Amino acid sequence: TKWIGRTWQETIADYMAEIGLALNPNDEVSPHPGTLIESGMTINIKRVTKSTFKEEVVIPYKTRYIDDNSLEKGKTKIIQKGQNGKKEVVYQIIIENGIEVDRKIISETIIKNVQNKIIARGTKVLYKYIASGSATYMNGYPSNSCAFRGYYGRYLRVTNTFNGKSVIVKVVDWGPSPWTGHLIDLSRDAFSKLAPLGAGIISNVKVELVL
Repeated sequence: TKWIGRTWQETIADYMAEIGLALNPNDEVSPHPGTLIESGMTINIKRVTKSTFKEEVVIPYKTRYIDDNSLEKGKTKIIQKGQNGKKEVVYQIIIENGIEVDRKIISETIIKNVQNKIIARGTKVLYKYIASGSATYMNGYPSNSCAFRGYYGRYLRVTNTFNGKSVIVKVVDWGPSPWTGHLIDLSRDAFSKLAPLGAGIISNVKVELVL
Protein backbone atom coordinates (compact mmCIF):
# COMPACT_ATOMS: atom_id res chain seq x y z
CA THR A 1 0.00 0.00 0.00
CA LYS A 2 1.25 3.46 -0.89
CA TRP A 3 -0.08 6.84 0.14
CA ILE A 4 0.97 10.51 0.33
CA GLY A 5 0.72 12.12 3.75
CA ARG A 6 1.08 15.63 5.17
CA THR A 7 2.01 16.39 8.76
CA TRP A 8 3.38 19.02 11.11
CA GLN A 9 5.13 16.31 13.17
CA GLU A 10 8.90 16.39 13.42
CA THR A 11 9.90 12.70 13.41
CA ILE A 12 8.74 9.60 11.59
CA ALA A 13 7.68 8.01 14.89
CA ASP A 14 5.51 11.06 15.73
CA TYR A 15 3.87 10.94 12.28
CA MET A 16 3.10 7.21 12.62
CA ALA A 17 1.54 7.85 16.02
CA GLU A 18 -0.49 10.71 14.54
CA ILE A 19 -2.07 8.51 11.88
CA GLY A 20 -2.41 5.51 14.22
CA LEU A 21 -0.01 3.26 12.31
CA ALA A 22 1.03 0.54 14.75
CA LEU A 23 4.10 -1.62 14.29
CA ASN A 24 4.48 -5.29 15.07
CA PRO A 25 7.55 -6.30 17.12
CA ASN A 26 9.50 -7.50 14.08
CA ASP A 27 8.48 -4.80 11.60
CA GLU A 28 11.23 -2.74 10.02
CA VAL A 29 11.05 1.00 9.28
CA SER A 30 13.41 2.84 6.96
CA PRO A 31 14.64 5.46 7.68
CA HIS A 32 14.78 4.93 11.47
CA PRO A 33 11.60 6.12 13.29
CA GLY A 34 13.65 8.76 15.13
CA THR A 35 14.66 10.42 11.86
CA LEU A 36 13.45 14.01 11.29
CA ILE A 37 10.89 14.34 8.54
CA GLU A 38 11.90 16.16 5.37
CA SER A 39 9.78 17.31 2.48
CA GLY A 40 9.40 14.61 -0.17
CA MET A 41 10.76 11.89 2.12
CA THR A 42 9.81 8.26 1.37
CA ILE A 43 9.19 6.05 4.38
CA ASN A 44 9.28 2.28 3.89
CA ILE A 45 7.61 -0.10 6.33
CA LYS A 46 8.36 -3.79 6.02
CA ARG A 47 5.84 -6.04 7.78
CA VAL A 48 7.82 -8.92 9.26
CA THR A 49 6.15 -11.93 10.82
CA LYS A 50 8.02 -14.73 12.55
CA SER A 51 6.16 -17.95 13.21
CA THR A 52 6.82 -21.63 13.80
CA PHE A 53 5.58 -24.57 11.79
CA LYS A 54 5.62 -28.19 12.95
CA GLU A 55 5.50 -31.31 10.77
CA GLU A 56 6.18 -35.04 11.02
CA VAL A 57 8.82 -36.38 8.65
CA VAL A 58 9.38 -40.03 7.71
CA ILE A 59 12.92 -41.36 8.20
CA PRO A 60 13.40 -44.08 5.55
CA TYR A 61 15.19 -47.22 6.65
CA LYS A 62 18.38 -48.40 4.98
CA THR A 63 19.28 -51.89 3.80
CA ARG A 64 22.47 -53.43 5.16
CA TYR A 65 24.05 -56.63 3.83
CA ILE A 66 26.16 -59.04 5.86
CA ASP A 67 28.14 -62.00 4.53
CA ASP A 68 27.08 -65.42 5.78
CA ASN A 69 29.42 -68.34 5.07
CA SER A 70 26.77 -70.83 6.19
CA LEU A 71 24.44 -69.74 3.39
CA GLU A 72 24.94 -70.92 -0.19
CA LYS A 73 26.46 -68.29 -2.48
CA GLY A 74 23.83 -66.47 -4.53
CA LYS A 75 21.13 -66.88 -1.89
CA THR A 76 19.92 -64.28 0.57
CA LYS A 77 17.95 -64.36 3.79
CA ILE A 78 16.23 -61.50 5.62
CA ILE A 79 17.58 -61.28 9.16
CA GLN A 80 15.67 -58.16 10.20
CA LYS A 81 12.78 -56.39 8.50
CA GLY A 82 13.11 -52.69 7.86
CA GLN A 83 10.81 -50.14 9.47
CA ASN A 84 10.72 -46.44 8.73
CA GLY A 85 11.23 -44.05 11.60
CA LYS A 86 9.53 -40.75 12.24
CA LYS A 87 10.64 -37.38 13.56
CA GLU A 88 8.98 -34.09 14.44
CA VAL A 89 10.61 -31.09 12.79
CA VAL A 90 9.93 -27.53 13.95
CA TYR A 91 10.70 -24.71 11.51
CA GLN A 92 10.91 -20.96 12.06
CA ILE A 93 9.34 -19.11 9.15
CA ILE A 94 9.94 -15.45 8.36
CA ILE A 95 7.40 -13.63 6.18
CA GLU A 96 8.06 -10.14 4.83
CA ASN A 97 5.11 -8.27 3.37
CA GLY A 98 3.18 -11.50 2.94
CA ILE A 99 6.01 -13.41 1.20
CA GLU A 100 8.00 -16.19 2.86
CA VAL A 101 11.68 -15.22 2.72
CA ASP A 102 13.29 -17.70 5.11
CA ARG A 103 12.63 -21.06 6.70
CA LYS A 104 15.04 -22.85 9.01
CA ILE A 105 14.91 -25.86 11.31
CA ILE A 106 15.04 -24.96 14.98
CA SER A 107 14.48 -28.43 16.48
CA GLU A 108 14.15 -32.11 15.57
CA THR A 109 12.68 -34.76 17.84
CA ILE A 110 12.70 -38.49 17.11
CA ILE A 111 9.20 -39.91 17.57
CA LYS A 112 9.89 -43.42 16.29
CA ASN A 113 13.34 -44.96 15.83
CA VAL A 114 14.22 -46.30 12.41
CA GLN A 115 14.98 -50.02 12.08
CA ASN A 116 17.30 -50.87 9.23
CA LYS A 117 16.71 -53.93 7.07
CA ILE A 118 19.43 -56.56 7.42
CA ILE A 119 19.94 -59.16 4.71
CA ALA A 120 22.34 -62.10 4.96
CA ARG A 121 24.19 -62.71 1.71
CA GLY A 122 25.47 -66.24 1.16
CA THR A 123 29.19 -66.73 0.53
CA LYS A 124 29.39 -70.50 0.84
CA VAL A 125 30.55 -72.05 -2.44
CA LEU A 126 29.51 -75.63 -3.21
CA TYR A 127 31.65 -78.01 -5.22
CA LYS A 128 31.04 -81.34 -6.95
CA TYR A 129 33.89 -83.82 -7.30
CA ILE A 130 34.67 -84.77 -10.92
CA ALA A 131 37.96 -86.62 -11.12
CA SER A 132 41.58 -86.89 -10.01
CA GLY A 133 44.71 -87.10 -12.15
CA SER A 134 47.75 -85.19 -13.34
CA ALA A 135 47.94 -81.54 -14.42
CA THR A 136 50.25 -79.66 -16.76
CA TYR A 137 50.34 -76.08 -18.00
CA MET A 138 50.09 -74.52 -21.45
CA ASN A 139 51.37 -71.17 -22.70
CA GLY A 140 48.93 -68.71 -24.21
CA TYR A 141 45.91 -69.46 -22.07
CA PRO A 142 44.14 -66.49 -20.40
CA SER A 143 44.74 -65.86 -16.72
CA ASN A 144 43.26 -68.50 -14.41
CA SER A 145 41.90 -70.69 -17.19
CA CYS A 146 42.28 -74.27 -18.30
CA ALA A 147 41.59 -76.92 -20.89
CA PHE A 148 39.37 -79.77 -19.75
CA ARG A 149 37.37 -82.49 -21.45
CA GLY A 150 33.92 -81.05 -20.68
CA TYR A 151 32.20 -78.22 -18.77
CA TYR A 152 33.18 -75.52 -21.27
CA GLY A 153 32.60 -72.05 -19.83
CA ARG A 154 32.19 -73.37 -16.28
CA TYR A 155 34.50 -72.92 -13.33
CA LEU A 156 36.54 -75.67 -11.72
CA ARG A 157 38.45 -75.86 -8.46
CA VAL A 158 41.77 -77.63 -8.90
CA THR A 159 43.58 -78.79 -5.76
CA ASN A 160 47.12 -80.10 -5.46
CA THR A 161 46.55 -83.03 -3.11
CA PHE A 162 50.20 -83.00 -1.95
CA ASN A 163 50.22 -79.45 -0.52
CA GLY A 164 46.48 -78.63 -0.33
CA LYS A 165 46.79 -75.51 -2.51
CA SER A 166 43.77 -74.72 -4.70
CA VAL A 167 42.91 -72.45 -7.61
CA ILE A 168 39.66 -71.58 -9.39
CA VAL A 169 39.92 -71.73 -13.19
CA LYS A 170 37.56 -71.28 -16.10
CA VAL A 171 37.30 -73.92 -18.82
CA VAL A 172 38.18 -72.16 -22.09
CA ASP A 173 39.34 -75.07 -24.25
CA TRP A 174 38.88 -78.80 -24.74
CA GLY A 175 41.83 -80.97 -23.68
CA PRO A 176 44.24 -82.40 -22.97
CA SER A 177 44.05 -85.23 -25.49
CA PRO A 178 43.42 -88.60 -23.82
CA TRP A 179 46.66 -90.06 -25.19
CA THR A 180 48.68 -87.64 -23.05
CA GLY A 181 47.43 -89.31 -19.90
CA HIS A 182 46.87 -85.92 -18.22
CA LEU A 183 43.59 -84.80 -16.70
CA ILE A 184 43.81 -81.02 -17.14
CA ASP A 185 45.97 -78.30 -18.75
CA LEU A 186 46.24 -75.11 -16.68
CA SER A 187 47.29 -71.58 -17.59
CA ARG A 188 50.78 -70.64 -16.39
CA ASP A 189 49.55 -68.43 -13.55
CA ALA A 190 47.05 -71.03 -12.32
CA PHE A 191 49.71 -73.77 -12.35
CA SER A 192 52.16 -71.56 -10.42
CA LYS A 193 49.61 -71.21 -7.61
CA LEU A 194 49.70 -74.97 -7.11
CA ALA A 195 53.36 -75.78 -7.79
CA PRO A 196 56.53 -74.22 -9.28
CA LEU A 197 56.46 -73.95 -13.06
CA GLY A 198 59.73 -75.85 -13.16
CA ALA A 199 57.91 -78.96 -11.97
CA GLY A 200 56.11 -79.13 -15.32
CA ILE A 201 53.64 -81.73 -14.08
CA ILE A 202 51.59 -82.08 -10.91
CA SER A 203 51.11 -85.80 -10.56
CA ASN A 204 47.89 -85.72 -8.56
CA VAL A 205 45.23 -83.00 -8.53
CA LYS A 206 41.58 -83.14 -7.56
CA VAL A 207 39.15 -81.40 -9.91
CA GLU A 208 35.77 -80.19 -8.66
CA LEU A 209 32.96 -78.34 -10.43
CA VAL A 210 31.96 -75.02 -8.86
CA LEU A 211 28.19 -75.21 -8.47
